[in-house]
Amino acid sequence: AEVFRVFGGTGGTSEYMRVTGSGNLGLGTSTPDSYNLGSTGKVLAINSISSSVGSLLNMETAGAKRGYLFANDSNLVLSAVHTGIPLIFNTEDTERMRITSAGNVGIGEAVPLVPLHISKDSASGENIALLLDNNNTTAGNEIGILFRSMVGSTNTDFEVFGKANAANDMDLVFQSD
Repeated sequence: AEVFRVFGGTGGTSEYMRVTGSGNLGLGTSTPDSYNLGSTGKVLAINSISSSVGSLLNMETAGAKRGYLFANDSNLVLSAVHTGIPLIFNTEDTERMRITSAGNVGIGEAVPLVPLHISKDSASGENIALLLDNNNTTAGNEIGILFRSMVGSTNTDFEVFGKANAANDMDLVFQSD
């Protein structure tokens, strides 16, 4: 059952917005569902009169705030605020990355155990899960990974890197303090 409708102009017959009895909002459609704000090409805009104050879109379930999207002149924040709720990023309706409430990031991994946990299904024969690329092959240029252990103001470094040589090739170098 309809509970609220907005029509255009004085005595207009074109329906612009509808809120159904089940709480679905439709913009530019008379049959809104839970995933559709409107027809193709419609935009939902949330504007603030002040760029320093910003705009906010809260997301709630059963009256409990679960997350929000906030933007002002210097920040764009997507936040999960309820205890234990991760941020999940999907493409083609499949989870590709998540950030847990503990701050661990999983790419291809639904339960990341460390700050950055990358998993790859190598059944296809492709075993590369991380690519570090330096397109400058001038001799002496490097690309690599630095491992650092810090205790107070003292750090111990271990580095694994590729170093371009004069033959336009790479040498693999292991180096430590």
